[in-house]
Amino acid sequence: MILAGSTTYHYLEDWSWIEVNLLLCGCAGFGDFAPQTDAGKIFTTFYIIVGTGIILSFINTLYEHYNGQYEKIKP
Repeated sequence: MILAGSTTYHYLEDWSWIEVNLLLCGCAGFGDFAPQTDAGKIFTTFYIIVGTGIILSFINTLYEHYNGQYEKIKP
């Protein structure tokens, strides 16, 4: 997911690899980097939706794991 985002932003927005990695690894939301092209804005919309789904799936997997462990030891 990060590789796909990095590559896409690098070519769509003509950002350097350092700028892309700053955006994707923690500096997002400060307004330093924002997509300027229509294609970049559309990609960002889908990237956020897919990324949110992946995070929620991960949280659900953790919940299922720990809930299953709790059910095993529950009296």
